[in-house]
Amino acid sequence: SGDAYGTSPVILELPTDDYAEETSWEFREIGGALIDSGGPYPQPADDNTTFVESFNVDLNTCYEFTISDTFGDGICCQYGDGEYS
Repeated sequence: SGDAYGTSPVILELPTDDYAEETSWEFREIGGALIDSGGPYPQPADDNTTFVESFNVDLNTCYEFTISDTFGDGICCQYGDGEYS
């Protein structure tokens, strides 16, 4: 189990919308260190594409996830069904 090592996997599933080049994200420790990031994604190749990223985190550390849309209209719903989990 991941608990034996003090880490746990995080799996990010990110289906992009019709404008993947507007989407980017960061996962970092609170207060600083970048753990992983993605985007912007090339258009049109990565439009409406599901990306799956996996990385390990320390169970005793707080993290923050930020997802951005440069145009400001979000990743859902008028221009495709983007989301993340």
